[in-house]
Amino acid sequence: MCKLFAVVEIENQKNAELFAKRAVPIITASDNHGLGIMRLGERGVHIQRWLEPPKVFRQKQSKALEKYYEALKHQQNEAGTKSEDLYAIAIHGRFATCARTLQNVHPFYKDGTALMHNGVISNASEFERTVSTCDSEALLSQYVKSNVKKNPLNLTTALDGVGGYYAAIVF
Repeated sequence: MCKLFAVVEIENQKNAELFAKRAVPIITASDNHGLGIMRLGERGVHIQRWLEPPKVFRQKQSKALEKYYEALKHQQNEAGTKSEDLYAIAIHGRFATCARTLQNVHPFYKDGTALMHNGVISNASEFERTVSTCDSEALLSQYVKSNVKKNPLNLTTALDGVGGYYAAIVF
């Protein structure tokens, strides 16, 4: 099973980022089939995904990531809009239940919404998946299609017919 970790209502951005960076090695120790981070800020959602969790997260100094940024770009995937202010951050350590590809690493991003999940959607093939073979994308597609972002009461409709067991974090 994958590991999910989130911090919301952040009061000290620097401490939250440092805490998250130190959590990555713990989260990916056994769930190392991909690493995803999503951040929520004043400009919206920003995601980063890696097929192989970068070893630079194990470094104690935050400048270590900058040193290796160009080298990591080839296997990193980003989407969304970076923000100066950080309201929430979530990390996903993946334990693959389908193909080990960058396209299947969480979080998934669509129309300004990002989602990461743990569990199994038993009937994922019945729902739209356009960029991956991962069942998590089916959850995101239903969430966006049902316009839950604008009307949270649509969540019941979005999940109607989704089978299996799961937990999700959505920004």
